[in-house]
Amino acid sequence: MCELASASAEAGPVPPHDGLSAAYPDLEGWHRWARFARVLGCSGMHAIHPMQVPVIEAGVQPSGAELARTRDLLERWEAP
Repeated sequence: MCELASASAEAGPVPPHDGLSAAYPDLEGWHRWARFARVLGCSGMHAIHPMQVPVIEAGVQPSGAELARTRDLLERWEAP
């Protein structure tokens, strides 16, 4: 997976999506998997059941602290 994320980052602006699992009732496990996939560079995951979608979305979204840090870096970059 790390190789896929690295190759995708080099190839273009669209990050890869992680695969799927038939273990959809384990929503806590899905959330952990989505967070790990995000750390590896994925921007989403494939789902086979609608109840996975909000869990995946929550897992791949940056945290409030990450967003604040990114905004701060951008402001510093753009400052004269």
